Amino acid sequence: MPKHLRSQMALACGADVVLELPVCYATGSAEYFATGAVSLLEALGCVDYLCFGSECGEIKILQQIADVLCKEPELYKVLLQKHLKNGNAFPAARKLAFIEYLGKNKSLSWIPEQISAILDSPNNILAIEYLKALSCLNSSIEPVTITREGAGYHDQTLGGLFSSASALRDYRIVNLQKMRITLLLLIIYFRNCHKTVTRFLKKTITNAFLCLQMIFPCF
Repeated sequence: MPKHLRSQMALACGADVVLELPVCYATGSAEYFATGAVSLLEALGCVDYLCFGSECGEIKILQQIADVLCKEPELYKVLLQKHLKNGNAFPAARKLAFIEYLGKNKSLSWIPEQISAILDSPNNILAIEYLKALSCLNSSIEPVTITREGAGYHDQTLGGLFSSASALRDYRIVNLQKMRITLLLLIIYFRNCHKTVTRFLKKTITNAFLCLQMIFPCF
């Protein structure tokens, strides 16, 4: 869907303003996406709150995780490098390093399983990146999180009150394909009908002409 049409729809549904995030941020990682978005809002100078969804729904624990990841204590950085060298992708390495850091830092009383679940959830990951960006920019914008309900982020099936964006996009794509196939079949059908009708009319006219010639030889 063209961005201008999406903007018109958002404005028609009550949005006051629609801002475009530069492509380098919009197509980047969660960290780049959040940094670009928060920097843009901070530059406006008129934003008081930043509201985002999360599976966790608890701003306090998300903020505590974001603080550690933003400050990157020396021990955490060493553990992160260790897990990266072991061949883990960055998200997995970060999770493993963070959990190991918790085990070595007695001042933090979080449950490793709880942290693991938080760092495995897509909306929590983006929420933490928003909070990191706010902290790194020393922003006065106050973060607010809303608990994500209904289908999971990667759920591909429609159902319940809240379906995932992935399921809605797939539903739209599948139905568009069905509509295209239906239209194509209708076009083929009517073309064949046209050919059949044309052949019928030609045959009927030819037969009628022959009958006239038989009745009226001079015709």
